[in-house]
Amino acid sequence: MHADTLSPGTQLAGRFRIEDLVGETPRSQTWRALDRILDRSVSVQVIASDDDSSVAFLMAARAATAVDDPRFLRVLDAAREADNTYVVREWARGVALDTVLQQGPLPAPRAVELVREVAEALAAAHRVGVQHGRIDPSRIIVKHNGAIRVLGLATDLALHAPATAPGTGAPGAPAGGISAPAPPAGAPSGSTAGTSPGLSAAAANGAPNPGGEPSDHRQAEHAEQARQADVTALGRLLYACLVARWPGGRDLGLPSAPTEHGRLLRPRQVRAGVPPAVDDVVDRILGTPPRHHATPLATADDVALVLAGLSDGTETVQAYADDVVTPHSVLPTAPDPTGPPPAIHQVLPPRTGPSAPSATPDPPPPHTGARLPVWVGVALLVALTVVLGILVSQVGSGVLPTFEPDNRSAPSSTRSSADPDGAKPLQIAAVSDFDPQGDDGAENPDEVPAAHDGDPTTAWTTSTYLNFSALGNLKDGVGLLIDLGQQREVTTVDLTLSGGPTAFTVYADPGASSPPDTVDDLTAVDEVSTKPAAPDEAVQASVTSDDPVRTRYLVVWLTDLPPNGEGDFEGSIAEMVVRG
Repeated sequence: MHADTLSPGTQLAGRFRIEDLVGETPRSQTWRALDRILDRSVSVQVIASDDDSSVAFLMAARAATAVDDPRFLRVLDAAREADNTYVVREWARGVALDTVLQQGPLPAPRAVELVREVAEALAAAHRVGVQHGRIDPSRIIVKHNGAIRVLGLATDLALHAPATAPGTGAPGAPAGGISAPAPPAGAPSGSTAGTSPGLSAAAANGAPNPGGEPSDHRQAEHAEQARQADVTALGRLLYACLVARWPGGRDLGLPSAPTEHGRLLRPRQVRAGVPPAVDDVVDRILGTPPRHHATPLATADDVALVLAGLSDGTETVQAYADDVVTPHSVLPTAPDPTGPPPAIHQVLPPRTGPSAPSATPDPPPPHTGARLPVWVGVALLVALTVVLGILVSQVGSGVLPTFEPDNRSAPSSTRSSADPDGAKPLQIAAVSDFDPQGDDGAENPDEVPAAHDGDPTTAWTTSTYLNFSALGNLKDGVGLLIDLGQQREVTTVDLTLSGGPTAFTVYADPGASSPPDTVDDLTAVDEVSTKPAAPDEAVQASVTSDDPVRTRYLVVWLTDLPPNGEGDFEGSIAEMVVRG
């Protein structure tokens, strides 16, 4: 059964206006809607009211309100209205983890931190008797600042496993202002339509079940099974983050995890560079039984505690990962789904040391007896030496002119910041952070003055973005908006960048009298990609227009950020000078 009666413009509860369809399954639809009272976006998950799971779906939403952990999307409302049963939640902008992993695995420190967050959230839910039951990468949203949000607490289990109790472990879970479910239209009085088998209508509405011991026992069994499913899912989630392969049965768009003789291969057997301590955590959850007689991790609290210990010792994990993984946290490519799993039995080569045997040199070529080419080579070498000597003497005496290299078209070079003919620094009236694609439209605004204070040792720095992509796969760019106060002829923009290689574009808004709110309609002055000689070295970069651009507003738009040394990405602008 499918909730297909909604369309953009429909209003629910007199306040939630349906706008965009963002997700769909055979039984439900998820829409972005506008809360007209609070003027904010919300998420609305809808199923048909005559769906067999509609009552369990609402009861699961009621139970989820008992969980006070910000990593779960908060339930704002839930009700049955005409043909639709819906749950309203907070809106979170981000990218689903399964989409991230389709590009490749995460470095071990980031994988540990992300799964630890999920484990702590699930542990908080379990403590109040609520289970998720359907955790996988598609249920994890990663925001641009690295924070996570978990979707579908209790409700996904109610929809996909209607024979289980809908995540409730305690009768009478607080309603939190959510409408109590009513029987579907047309159901006879006293009907238990929509309830799970073995779950009475009274129990489904949170009422005690006197004399219902078998039902209570089944509920307890279902709750325990869901808790164990959550713990197993944490192991699968960590496995997927480490190797970009899914060790579960469902198709998530990731290659299946490889097995050998029917046993799941450990992450270290699939991808080189997984630290042994992290590999052991996966084995203690998914191993049947765990290798080396290790104690299994049986609860979400156990998993969170162990991963927190690894996070506290991130230096050790990072040092191991840096030793065998590509430098600067470059993301390895995703494994080929059609080929064999990479590095299944790969053994890392031994380090070269004083005791390492040297390679056997190639044997010399056989003597041919031809001496003429040898004498010709000697003559050329002598001639070259004489020419070099003359050139060196001319440079020392100032006879030979020197040239400044033009690195404008070479992305691997540092640009010259010399003034073009007649160009003078222009007065900058104001500078502000420019983040039109961000959740809150702000990008460290307090640091903006450091980008034009005349002190190259201070800088405006972007937010920190996850290492799977320089801008988290969420934005085309982020930057600074320069206001010159009035229309001016601009020829050059000089920047001092720090932190490492950075790609950016300078945009102008010719003739505009108000600041832009997007770069879509702006005029690109030039695009630059810098590459300093060493990490963290400041680099001078200049953008020069062939013809002066008359504009009041300029946008310095960073599109590719350098690694910050901790597995993440962030860019910095230390100084800006506009010339014209």
